[in-house]
Amino acid sequence: MKLIFTLLLFFMSMDLSCAAEKSIMTFPTGHTMQQDQSLGRKLVDYQNTLRSKLTAVTRQLKENPVSSTATILLISFIYGVVHSIGPGHNKGTLTAYMLSRRSSKKKAALIGAFMGALHGLSTIILVLLIYFFTD
Repeated sequence: MKLIFTLLLFFMSMDLSCAAEKSIMTFPTGHTMQQDQSLGRKLVDYQNTLRSKLTAVTRQLKENPVSSTATILLISFIYGVVHSIGPGHNKGTLTAYMLSRRSSKKKAALIGAFMGALHGLSTIILVLLIYFFTD
C-alpha cells in the first residue's frame, strides 16, 4: 500500500506536460501543423470549458438563484480539482518533503488540505484587494 501511495505522489509531482500525444491541426488555408496535445494542455482546455460554463450559469443567477448557486458551487469545485492537478502548485516540493520525512498518509492529507485552503484564501484576498482598491 505504501508503494502505491508513493507512486501516486511521484506521478502527481511530475510535470504533466511530458505525457504528450500528437495530433494534426488543419488551418482554413489548407496548411497542416502537428500540434502537441499534452495532458497539461488538455487540463487547460478543460479549465476553459469549465470557465465558460461557469460564466453561462452566472448569467442565469438572477432568474434561478437556488439551482444556479448549487451549479456554480459544483462547477467551481470541479474547476479547483482540475486546476490543482496541473503543473506547479508545489506538488513536487511537498512530495519530496513527505517522502524524506516518511510522513503518514494522514499528515500528507492534512498538509495538502492546508496548502489548498491557503491557495484559495490567498486568491480570495487578492480578488478582494483588486475589487476594493481599483477604480
